[in-house]
Amino acid sequence: MMRALCLLPLLAWIAPAEAACTPAKGAYAAKATSSGGRFFAAITSPHLAFNQATSLDIKITKADGTPLAAGAIVQLRLLMLAHGHGMTTRPFLRRLDADSFEADGILLHMAGEWTLFVDVAEGPVTEKIETCLVV
Repeated sequence: MMRALCLLPLLAWIAPAEAACTPAKGAYAAKATSSGGRFFAAITSPHLAFNQATSLDIKITKADGTPLAAGAIVQLRLLMLAHGHGMTTRPFLRRLDADSFEADGILLHMAGEWTLFVDVAEGPVTEKIETCLVV
């Protein structure tokens, strides 16, 4: 019995509570840092709602303040992890300038929690930016 009591603080430290997802009702804004801390994303939409086609604006900055390389590859995925699927549409990601992108074809066809992944590959480094939202 004493052994189990000693593990409780360790288990609480290993499994911290997850951050709540942002409700998406109308205008949407989220900020997130990449898995390795090299990239930062600000993601916005003027109108993000259940089963309504829209777009996302994504601004990616580097932690060191330099712009993304011209050859950097940015990919976007929106997944409903609880159901094991993505959107029924394929977003089209267009680069507007060195650090700004627009994603058209966003359609969150089911109500619930969606996870948004932005993969940034610059040279030999690839990092994932992740955030979530609820419609």
